[in-house]
Amino acid sequence: MGQYAAKNAKLIEEIAHGGKKQTYPLMSGKIVAGSVDTEGMTVKVLLSVDEDVPTEDIFLNVVLSNVGGCYGLPADNADCIVGEIDGPGRWELIRASRYTKVVIQGVAIQFNDGSLGGLPILQKIVDNQNAIKNYIKTVLEPAINTGLTGVGVGSAASGTTGATDFGTAIGTNTITYEDMENTNIKQG
Repeated sequence: MGQYAAKNAKLIEEIAHGGKKQTYPLMSGKIVAGSVDTEGMTVKVLLSVDEDVPTEDIFLNVVLSNVGGCYGLPADNADCIVGEIDGPGRWELIRASRYTKVVIQGVAIQFNDGSLGGLPILQKIVDNQNAIKNYIKTVLEPAINTGLTGVGVGSAASGTTGATDFGTAIGTNTITYEDMENTNIKQG
């Protein structure tokens, strides 16, 4: 931008703002306990410059009460930074030291470079493991017992004795499944 264009831009800015440059402050504060309003998408903050009167209706999201996009629900008493957006009295939460929940809607999240594929759906993993467990218990185990009983002499290892020993051994060795849900990361 040339010298005259820069001077003209500065003059236009001064005229538009009454002769002084508009600045919108950032302030630190603390989230008021129990004040997160997920329907109104607001929170109360006790600003560091205030004594005991919290500032109300500080927006949690960029577009006033919009619940889409990406926003965080701050934890009670978390330290935070808020900023005035688009003029005096229109505050928005910029960042908090702790969150109870972060919501990201309509956004694809990619870890690493995406070459490892998508995250597995936990319920499908559980369903597949239950199918294997049921197959072992209802198909494979009875088939082995039947096969052992039907082959060889009744007292031979491959006969009735073998089937009984197999049943006893398999009965004491059960497959246990631990809960694999990571409650910090939700899908869906």
